[in-house]
Amino acid sequence: MGDTLEKRTRGGFSALCLSLLAAALPLSAQTLFEVESATYQSSDGVDTYTSSTASGGVFQRLRSNANGDYIEYQLNVPTAGTYAVSFGASTHTRNGKFQVKVNGASVGNPIDLYGGLSADFSSYAVGSATFSQGVNFVRMEVSGVNSANTSGLRQGRFDYIRLEAAGSTVTLSNEQKASRFLRQTTFGGTSAEISALASDIASLGETQAYEAWINRQFALSPSLHETLLKDMTTAGSVPTNEIFTNRGNAWLTIALKRPDQLRQRVAWALSQILVTSGATDTNIRRNPYGASNYYDVLVRNAFGNYRTILYDVARHPVMGRYLGHAGNKKANTSLNTFPDENFAREIMQLFSVGLVELYKNGSLRLDANGNAIETYDNDDIVNFAKVFTGLNYSGKTYLSALNLDMSTPMAAYDSDHDMSSKTLLNGVTTTAGQGTLSDLDTAISNLFNHPNVGPFIGKLLIQRFTTSNPSYSYISSVSSAFNNNGSGVRGDMKAVMKAILLNPEARD
Repeated sequence: MGDTLEKRTRGGFSALCLSLLAAALPLSAQTLFEVESATYQSSDGVDTYTSSTASGGVFQRLRSNANGDYIEYQLNVPTAGTYAVSFGASTHTRNGKFQVKVNGASVGNPIDLYGGLSADFSSYAVGSATFSQGVNFVRMEVSGVNSANTSGLRQGRFDYIRLEAAGSTVTLSNEQKASRFLRQTTFGGTSAEISALASDIASLGETQAYEAWINRQFALSPSLHETLLKDMTTAGSVPTNEIFTNRGNAWLTIALKRPDQLRQRVAWALSQILVTSGATDTNIRRNPYGASNYYDVLVRNAFGNYRTILYDVARHPVMGRYLGHAGNKKANTSLNTFPDENFAREIMQLFSVGLVELYKNGSLRLDANGNAIETYDNDDIVNFAKVFTGLNYSGKTYLSALNLDMSTPMAAYDSDHDMSSKTLLNGVTTTAGQGTLSDLDTAISNLFNHPNVGPFIGKLLIQRFTTSNPSYSYISSVSSAFNNNGSGVRGDMKAVMKAILLNPEARD
């Protein structure tokens, strides 16, 4: 096997290091205030009202034609101290410049909320201010207007105010920084790996050392689970209890010993999003090679493109069995049979766009009545179900669960496929008469290019690597990387992972 025994301790050192760090170093808790839950007042002569049409959630909007107008929030601060002040607001073509004041004193420079032609939600860091215990006042005061704002209207849409403890940042040693980073990116760093990364941090700087480590991980060949499972199993044997046990052993061997740790962590994260399971399905449970092969789809594509992941998952027989589109046939009205809709629903709800429309930062898009906007409806499910007809196991071998081919991508059987035109999301239609794979390709592109995918999948990945409660700005930066890797490529997983792991919030 050629694997070192040191890897068997993976996770032990860094877990101990972090537990000691937490016990020895008091980290200041963050206090978060939401504007919609705070009492507010405004100056005379301005239009101030609650709205829900420009950013996620309920927020307050101020409309003014003169400098000096304001909206002021009353915050009940539980602990006196110096806090870093930031707030969330929506950009807009008619927005103005605002000076933040705390208890009458200006904090930082005026913030320009002008957003060009597009409205988006952003977070703005202001500066530090001293707060007393109890009632404090935070004022957003109009200070001017962007020169490109031809309307002259000073407008602001404020969603939240955040206070973070300032002046109490914990200083970590390079070993502690390395340990924390490797806890996020591997299944646990060994003492040698922590020391090596700490040395790189000392010589290169923290961000440069992390990026160099990530680039080295990108260059490693993937360790494949099905290959190792077959190496661990008697040649030519059919699935037995030995193979079922060895499938788990193969996973643990790779997680504990193989060097392509970041790839394996990404695959592990993806497996929690694009879920399959043999727990309730004998055909999957008794096909350990197929189950390992499905996992290897995630391993191979961990540093590839998310569109490829969606396409390969849609064609994989394990997913076809798990969510019911393997053997899915066009409707037969004489027999009163219709395509199974399960995969059509789940690929939208869980794997791509989610249930409701989102801004790039993950906040909800709301209609004029303040309600969340659904990304799809039942008609969309019906149409996508038609797309996913005609896929079936290679060779259609149904002899027994043991003989199903669950490692070869499902083949196209156009005689079972619904050849009608289908209306997909955002008005996209397929061409009538297209075969199974052409329809599949169109549908995957339609889902992949939906603006929800970046924030929806991005947040799920952030939560599996760094923090369960990422800020709007963190989600927005990861969404931006998903939308464009810097070279015009959408869905580049390498860019997404760098955006997740190198974000200041991941290192804070």
